[in-house]
Amino acid sequence: MNPIAKIFYIVISSSLGILLLFCLVNFDITNNWFLPLSLIILMLLFIMAALNTNWLFLFLILIFPTAYKFNYYKIDLTQYLFSKNYGSILINPIALLYLVIITIGLIIILTNWQKIKQLPLRYIILLFTSYVILSIFWSDYKSISIIGAIYFCVPFMMYVISFVNFSGTKNLMKIIFFSVISSVIPVVSAIYQIITNNYFFEQDSSLGRLTGTFAHPNSFGLYLFVILSLIFSYYLAKKNRKIEKNILIAIYFLIITIIFILTYSRVSWVSFSIFIILFTFFENKLLLLWGSLLPIITFIILMSENIRNRIVELASLSIYSSWASRKNIWDVIWKEFMKKPLTGHGIGISETVIENSKPWRGGSSLPHNDILLHALELGITGIILFFAYTFGAIFYTFKTYVNITNKYQKVKFLGREVEINIKIFCFGVAMILLATIPSIIFESASQKIITQIIIWSILGAMFTQKNTVSQNRINTR
Repeated sequence: MNPIAKIFYIVISSSLGILLLFCLVNFDITNNWFLPLSLIILMLLFIMAALNTNWLFLFLILIFPTAYKFNYYKIDLTQYLFSKNYGSILINPIALLYLVIITIGLIIILTNWQKIKQLPLRYIILLFTSYVILSIFWSDYKSISIIGAIYFCVPFMMYVISFVNFSGTKNLMKIIFFSVISSVIPVVSAIYQIITNNYFFEQDSSLGRLTGTFAHPNSFGLYLFVILSLIFSYYLAKKNRKIEKNILIAIYFLIITIIFILTYSRVSWVSFSIFIILFTFFENKLLLLWGSLLPIITFIILMSENIRNRIVELASLSIYSSWASRKNIWDVIWKEFMKKPLTGHGIGISETVIENSKPWRGGSSLPHNDILLHALELGITGIILFFAYTFGAIFYTFKTYVNITNKYQKVKFLGREVEINIKIFCFGVAMILLATIPSIIFESASQKIITQIIIWSILGAMFTQKNTVSQNRINTR
C-alpha cells in the first residue's frame, strides 16, 4: 500500500474517533443511537483500509446487497450543518458505505496518478462526473441531487480501485468470487420469504414476488441475472467442466435460478435469455444442452399460471398493464424534458419530478428507461455522455477479449488450483453488457447500483489483463 494513502486512512479514522467521543458526550444516544453507530462503523472501515485496502474492497462487495435490507435507518445530516438551505440530506447504511468507497477512490486517484493515466474511459468518466456534480447547482432539489451524485460516482470509484489494485488473473478471480458469494444472504432472505409466505405485491397485482434483501423484485432480478451470468461464464471458462467436479457450482446455480424465476422480473428473464443465446453462438456445444432443456422449460411455462400470465401480459393493452404504465410515465418525462432539454433538472431527481408532474396519484414514479432518465436529469448532454461510457465499456471489453491469449492459466485460489481461460470469461462479460441493453430501455439499469458496482469492479480488473498482455508482447520483441 502507498504510505501516503495509509496516512490518509489513519488521519480519517482518528478524526472519526474524535467525532465519536464528541457525539457520546453531547448527544442523546437513546434518540440518536444510529449516529454514533455510523461513526463506529466508518472508523472501523477506515482502520481496515489502513491495514489492507483490497480486503476492505472485497468485503464491501460482499455486504453491499445485504446492506440494502437496513436502508430504513436514516440520519438527516442537515441538522448538523451550518447551512439549512438543503432541505434534508438523509444518509442510510448503504450511503455510508458509498461514502467510504468514494473517499478511498479519491485517495487512490491522488496517490496512483501515473496508473490512472492508463485507465480506459478516464476522460469520458471524468467529464461525466464533473457534469453530474455541476448539475447539483441548477437542481431544484439540491439535497436529493447530492445523494444522486454520490450514488452515480460509486460504480466508477469501484472501477478505479479495481483497476489500480486488482491487476492479474488471481485478483480478478477474487472479485468474481466475492460478487457471487454476496448473493448468499439475499437468496437465503428470498427463501425465508417463501417459507413465511411474505411476498412482495404491486398495488394493482395479486402476484407474490421475491425481493430478497432488495426493495423491488426487478432490482433483485437484475442482480441475480448478473450473478447467474458470472457463474455461467466462470464455469465455461474452466478447463475441467465435469459436473462431479463442479457439484457445488451446479447446485447453487440451480437454487439461484429458481429464486430468479420467482422474482417474475421479465426484463431480467429477457436479459438472461439474450446472454444465453449470445453465449451459445460462441460455444456451439451448448446447442445440445439447450435442445435437451427446451422441453423442460416449455413444460414449466405451461404448468405455471403465474409465468404464463407474466408472459401474456406483455401483449396486453389494458390501461393497468406495465406497458401502459411505462408509456404514461414516459409521456410525463418527455414533457418535463422539453422544459430543460439541454441541461436537465439535475442528477437524482427523476422520481421527484415525475411524482410532482404526473396527473394521477399512486403507482410507480420510476423512469423505467435510462435514456429518458438521463434526458430528464441531465438533458441532451447527459444522454450523449451516457451513450459514450456505455458503449465505451462494451468496446473496451471486446478489445480486451481480442487481445487476451486463448489459453488456460493455472491459478491457485482458496487453496485450490484452477485452470481457467480468461479469454472465455471476458467474452461472458461482454455478453452480460450486451444482454443488459433491454434493462436500459425498460428498467433504468443505471439506477441498479449494485449491478453497476459488480460489473464495473470486474471491468477494472479485467482491463488490466489487456495491459498485462500488451506489456508481455512488448517485452518479448
